[in-house]
Amino acid sequence: MADQLARENQIARDAPPSSGSNREKFILWLKWSIYVLLTLNFFYYLYEDMMSARFTLTSSSGILKWMENYVASFEAISWIVLILVYELETYWLDDDFSNKLVEGAMLTVKIVFAILILQTSFSYTSIVISLPQIIPLADVKTLCDLAGQDYSFLRDLRYTTVTAETCGEIPYEGTLYAVPREPVVMDTAGRMDFILLSIADIFENYSWLVILAMTELAVRLQNKGVFEGPALLWSNRIKYSAYLVIFVVFSYWLKEGYYVYAWDEFVWVAGFGVLDYNLRAWRAELRAESSPAQIDSA
Repeated sequence: MADQLARENQIARDAPPSSGSNREKFILWLKWSIYVLLTLNFFYYLYEDMMSARFTLTSSSGILKWMENYVASFEAISWIVLILVYELETYWLDDDFSNKLVEGAMLTVKIVFAILILQTSFSYTSIVISLPQIIPLADVKTLCDLAGQDYSFLRDLRYTTVTAETCGEIPYEGTLYAVPREPVVMDTAGRMDFILLSIADIFENYSWLVILAMTELAVRLQNKGVFEGPALLWSNRIKYSAYLVIFVVFSYWLKEGYYVYAWDEFVWVAGFGVLDYNLRAWRAELRAESSPAQIDSA
């Protein structure tokens, strides 16, 4: 009896609101508001990448360097497409939906954009691997020694072109360092900021990959009618551990004043929170379908 009551309470907590209810309308409004915000974030990152490309890319830059420069844009659009596919799969399609063409298309989209995300992970990894190559500039005493050589100074993710007019006005401290494969220099404090940001980026990126993998696992299990058990339990534990890492990165960005990054992280967590809500509601439906006689007898 206690087990039956616990099961009914679990179903009641996780069950989706009835169609057309005010709660259902609010949830739909919240979902699409989050997805619109994510899309706006993509356009912001695209603009930022285009601005930085003016300073980091040259006529000799290869395809990998271009992808590295536009890594934030590639990553954002890939995640948006994936989250919309999961929204379709976990909310809009019925459990008994069967269309090989649609299912094949969704699988193809997930594979293609997961590969793109893995490519951005490679770009982040490449940046971290190149960190030891950020070395002091030899025979350079001041920024004015670089004037007229197409160099830019990087600080707080902002680039300033080093010219005869600007070199004396740019505040910097300590040694000047060269960024590998880019016409960019930074000072001691800027170098440390760049290193910490690069490390934060790679931890954040791989944490989201873990969350993506656990979301895909949950979808596959629930497609087979599995709504409880050790596989789902451990996938949730692993996913929440990844969220903990993301919270640490979020806190670092807030502390350092990178509020746009922190806002972006918050919206993405909200987006995947929507998917978690869909999965919980789906599990409640599976529970209800697994023991209808027990529930009706109550």
